[in-house]
Amino acid sequence: FKGKNLAGWYLQQFLKMSIARAVPNVTEHFLIWDSDMIMTKNYRPWTYDGRTRIHIGGAFSPEYAETFFRQTHLKMLYSKDWSSFVCHHMVVYRPYMLELLETFDA
Repeated sequence: FKGKNLAGWYLQQFLKMSIARAVPNVTEHFLIWDSDMIMTKNYRPWTYDGRTRIHIGGAFSPEYAETFFRQTHLKMLYSKDWSSFVCHHMVVYRPYMLELLETFDA
């Protein structure tokens, strides 16, 4: 990726994702927050009517899309402005994360 070794970054992502498997009493929904980010305002992961807020992140990245496809055999989705859904935090629905992790095991 632009001449950088991203092995440590990928390891960090897989470690955060593995919480769904590794933590025995993790709730059905849990929040993953990047350790290099500081929350400066009140954060509400859900809307007032109970829907999960979806945040968009970085710009379009062919490298992310290629890696995602190699890992999942799925096409990456983008927001209307072609930015990714890669951001510094994510509300996780444990059953979906377990399903995603199963695709990596296959």
